[in-house]
Amino acid sequence: MAPTSQATGLEALVQAAEKPPRWKDCAAVYPPSEDIYKALQDVGKVVACKTKAGKLRGMKLTKCDQIQKIAAHVYRKIKDIYRPAGLTDNVSRGKHALVLDIVNYRKAFDTTDVRMEFHQHNSNGKVLLIANEVPYAGLDASVDRFQSRIQDSVRKKDAQRTPDDGMRCAAIMLDAKCRGTVCGIMSNKKDRNKSDIPGDHVENYFNDAVIDFLNPAYLVNQPNEENVREFPEEDRAAWDPNSATTLEHERDGKWLMDTWFQHVKPKYRHALNKRNKDTGGGSGEVHEFINYCNHDRWLAWIFALDYEASFLLAASTCGQMPARLQMESGWDDLVSELDGPDEDGKSRAGSSAASAAKSDKSSTVNRQEKNLSDLNQLIGQLVQNQSAATKCPDAPENPSFHFCMERAAYYREEIKQVAEDSTLTPDTKGVTLRMLGRKKKRLYKLAEEAELKRYKRSEEEGDDESV
Repeated sequence: MAPTSQATGLEALVQAAEKPPRWKDCAAVYPPSEDIYKALQDVGKVVACKTKAGKLRGMKLTKCDQIQKIAAHVYRKIKDIYRPAGLTDNVSRGKHALVLDIVNYRKAFDTTDVRMEFHQHNSNGKVLLIANEVPYAGLDASVDRFQSRIQDSVRKKDAQRTPDDGMRCAAIMLDAKCRGTVCGIMSNKKDRNKSDIPGDHVENYFNDAVIDFLNPAYLVNQPNEENVREFPEEDRAAWDPNSATTLEHERDGKWLMDTWFQHVKPKYRHALNKRNKDTGGGSGEVHEFINYCNHDRWLAWIFALDYEASFLLAASTCGQMPARLQMESGWDDLVSELDGPDEDGKSRAGSSAASAAKSDKSSTVNRQEKNLSDLNQLIGQLVQNQSAATKCPDAPENPSFHFCMERAAYYREEIKQVAEDSTLTPDTKGVTLRMLGRKKKRLYKLAEEAELKRYKRSEEEGDDESV
């Protein structure tokens, strides 16, 4: 067994030596030199475009078969030897970037200016090469640029926002210490304290929140176990907002603000709308939300945490929740009625921002109730006046001229009284005046029609007497 293990170790050392870190330095990835020189002279042939848009427009393309062949060979060897991240298994699609680099950097050299190895491949005194070098004629430079492009793509992909980034951002926003500020951001309101702070208060908040986001010692709160135990185990295993990989990249407040407004909020809104429209809330169980998240199943974790915070994020993100869950952020008394007290006998979601939001809602409701009361009072007065025969007799089927004028005079007096009434709100007064004005105008028109009928009738009677 010892010789076998020793041989395995030597083979590993040999393989490591044969695999330099830069792909261009690995001789095994290149085809024979003569094949490279010959392929670089391929000027291509014009073919019809195969895409649907290209066929409709009659587009033509130049296809270099030999360059595509050596590019496919290099791509396949790199994938077999290095197995790097970022390379697709589809060779036809993956080699495209390498083909473009070869064609774009290929130049025509005078035969007298190049090395002897390239002379036999000249055409009309010109040789097409990437560089006047042997043994690869500059193909190694294209491979090096191809590697840099793939590695940059992988780094950018790793630096992009991940589900763990979105979960950690939402959990920080739902932290009890900053719910007051988040409530103002969600409702798009700016109180006196925020007005005294220079700059954008939303950007200032995320500049402070990114400190907790990048702090390894800051562990975000997890949803209660009863709200997440029904989630699939493979999903729960993939969710880790406290993961160390989340903190590997440099972040700032602008990035965290874009994470919420461009990454989390649109996806969360779409899932909430889908839940509300499809089922009206379903069974009402928190774990059912995962069925409406499509591929972004991590949103169910945010929903479970948001459920415990009186839907602080959902209320303004989506607009309306299902009937049993429809509540604005800060309505803790409704949550306590639905869920009951927890083990400590306290409501699960209480904050100072809740009382502020509730106060604003109460004042709005009081104003609406006062307007409704004024309108009901006015309607009652109109009904009483209409029922009084002395003031406003019942309208006959064919009202006479004098009846219409008396009724119009009555409405004219009513308009004066309503216009002078200071107890009515402007909106109520405006609606009432428009209604009475239309009725008065209608009566004037009826009076004119009645007088015209009387005039015609008198003329007809005169004609009959003359006959």
